[in-house]
Amino acid sequence: MTSNFTRRSSILQANTSTSLIKYIESVLKKHREDEDYARWDINEPLPKLPVPQLNLTLEKYLRCIMPIVDIEKYENTERLVNEFGKPGGLGEKLQSVLIDIAQQKDNWVYHLILANK
Repeated sequence: MTSNFTRRSSILQANTSTSLIKYIESVLKKHREDEDYARWDINEPLPKLPVPQLNLTLEKYLRCIMPIVDIEKYENTERLVNEFGKPGGLGEKLQSVLIDIAQQKDNWVYHLILANK
């Protein structure tokens, strides 16, 4: 007679195996049906990373900090972000430099952030 522990282990192992098989089958099916995946060639270089639009980056930054700072700090940060992102401001100038770097490098993120660590 098997113990409850052994039986429970067998059931868990069977469920895990079944779940894993189903997961693998769903991933393979998705890859077969995904036209972009089917055309992807491992021998070709990856496309360059896009540079996000400045206004979208600034909006996202404000959304991210809103829940973690008090209202006074948020309003001050919002004022600074708006000043930074205004037309002809520092943000536009830096965005232009970033776009130039992105056109010259395969991976601008690595060049600016990761290579300096």
